[in-house]
Amino acid sequence: MFNRDTSELVLKEEEKFEQMLFEGTHDKVNYQQLGEIEYRDLTWDYIEYILSKIDLEKVAGRSVVVDPGNGSAAGVLKHGLEQAGVNTVAFNDYPDPTFPNRPPSPHPGNLGKLGRLAKNTNAIGIATDGDGDRAIFADEKGNVLWGDKSGAILAADAVKRYKTKKVVVTLNSSSVVKWAVKSAGGIPIESGIGPPAIISKMKDSGAPFGIEESGKNIWRDVFLYGDALLSTLRMLEILERTGSSLSKLASQLPTYYMEKIAIDCPMDLKEKVLERSFRKWQETRDETEYVEIISIDGKKIVYEDSWLLLRSSGTEPVFRVFAEAKSKERVTTLIDEGRTLVKEVLNELT
Repeated sequence: MFNRDTSELVLKEEEKFEQMLFEGTHDKVNYQQLGEIEYRDLTWDYIEYILSKIDLEKVAGRSVVVDPGNGSAAGVLKHGLEQAGVNTVAFNDYPDPTFPNRPPSPHPGNLGKLGRLAKNTNAIGIATDGDGDRAIFADEKGNVLWGDKSGAILAADAVKRYKTKKVVVTLNSSSVVKWAVKSAGGIPIESGIGPPAIISKMKDSGAPFGIEESGKNIWRDVFLYGDALLSTLRMLEILERTGSSLSKLASQLPTYYMEKIAIDCPMDLKEKVLERSFRKWQETRDETEYVEIISIDGKKIVYEDSWLLLRSSGTEPVFRVFAEAKSKERVTTLIDEGRTLVKEVLNELT
């Protein structure tokens, strides 16, 4: 569900509607009082609106391989790019709610075909998810980039594009995004995870752009939600303006190593697990060991060269542990530490 300004309802607002529906407390009226209901296909209205926000001269003639993954963007993403003058090859390009060809989540591990086709055609690749709000890119050499890397490129562009130099970054995103924003002269602002948290922080700070590491990129002056077509066209604008390739832009970013795990956790124990896990961590640490603690969404422990995030899932019965560092060894150490803390607490509570 969405607000009039195109932003997604926050969880508490959604829960109000669910409560009304399940408890039957909403007002009921006779069908004759409903008035007229109009059903419209807004596909072309949507495409025309997106194209009105793009410098079409910069994207026309470019080549893109598209994998909508049989989701809601099937057909639409290809047509939108073609209307912009982009040479487009698509596969998995018909909607099918059973997702017969790959999982709906566009993870680099299931995008091998996209990478191969991008390499074979010397084009960039774009994959999206079931509802079309995520954009995962493959460069012209066939390398699939996670949302942090492509997001870093888009974020640096946003700093140059807008007078307001602020960029909202979810706290589980790679440090490479902050690095890119700062290198471009911008100010990174951390938010909680998910579009409602990103958009709330964008509104509060006045930031024109926000990203989530999963490939969701939000431009406030277009609409307050991620969109694969918009992300693709913005990336093509950048490539044309810089005269660079996607692989070259990605290679200029520093390397960080990230790992994330999910641990089964009953929904009713999540808050206690977070509280006790963090307390256990504090009991064995000196304040000089870390730089800061960020408590926006879970507990993020920031060190000079790395960070550890303890956070419960908002939608699934799992507890998540994220870690990032400049070395694989350090990431492994932090993940093992987080896993041990959470499992010890779960054993105590169950």
